[in-house]
Amino acid sequence: MTVSVSTFYLQALRRLPGMGPVTILGFLSGELTLPNALDHEAVFTQLKAIERFTTKKRIKSALETLTLDGWLSHCTDVQNHLDAVSRANVGILGYFDEVFPERLRHCPATTEGQTGKEDPPLWLYYQGNLDCLQAPALAVIGSREPTENGQKAATFFASRFAESGFNIVSGLAAGCDAAAHRGALAVKGLTTAFLAFGHNHPLDAELAQAILEGNGLLLSEYPPHVQNEPYMFVKRDRLQAGLAHATLVIQTKVDGGTMHAVHATQNARKPLYVVVYRQSADLVSPTVAGNQLLLDAGYAQPMGSNSVDFTVDELLVRLRNDATTR
Repeated sequence: MTVSVSTFYLQALRRLPGMGPVTILGFLSGELTLPNALDHEAVFTQLKAIERFTTKKRIKSALETLTLDGWLSHCTDVQNHLDAVSRANVGILGYFDEVFPERLRHCPATTEGQTGKEDPPLWLYYQGNLDCLQAPALAVIGSREPTENGQKAATFFASRFAESGFNIVSGLAAGCDAAAHRGALAVKGLTTAFLAFGHNHPLDAELAQAILEGNGLLLSEYPPHVQNEPYMFVKRDRLQAGLAHATLVIQTKVDGGTMHAVHATQNARKPLYVVVYRQSADLVSPTVAGNQLLLDAGYAQPMGSNSVDFTVDELLVRLRNDATTR
């Protein structure tokens, strides 16, 4: 699969010591201009110029020791990595690529109370249908151990929104995530799974394959060979909230992992919905306690089967109004 010139150099820059996403995007907004075609010497010349003026000691130290031969060897390593990714039938979508969603360029942070703070990915490894990225999107998230009604709710709401043209975004985990993906697939709707690991290590390989066969999309910040670490799930959660136009919480504990995506949704000032339960078996479950907390605090709007049609229409009208004001 072809990788754009800008994505190649994003990968190369990120592998240099001290070059984090914020630093790289900062340089690319002014001091560093990427060529239209691969030109390693031209980029090297600009990096040495940055070395002379930067006040960031770690970056200056790394660039001081960077030679042209070292940079060329570094770029060869990047190309070898990209070739290996391509052989695994995985593509790479970069921050500056035309089809990269604008919403993810302003991806919110997951830390509570950091409204406006952004944490965008520089690239996403993908398999499947990139047209999913153009559809209105709803993140449907929740506990890996939902109640029976929670499992049913995830399937119901995902299928209902998918029938209305929404891309159902979730995380391929057991429980609510898997039920949401399957709900979208059941009505032949669009669904996108953000992986907290490389494409070769899905927690549910059968569901991942079903998503690809159902014209869906698999996305990850990590190359195919990378296995999951706990911190990756938190980073993944911001991407679900970032791509979606709104988030629907099916079930969550007060301190559940779902809350990371909730905080990202709040930081991005996007609509947040929470499923309301009436049966005692659900109300006493720890996996529903977070729902009630969010509702009692006024952080989220209630979602029930009788309000789903209104919410679908409300979100579609909001998206149309947003599009006309751009």
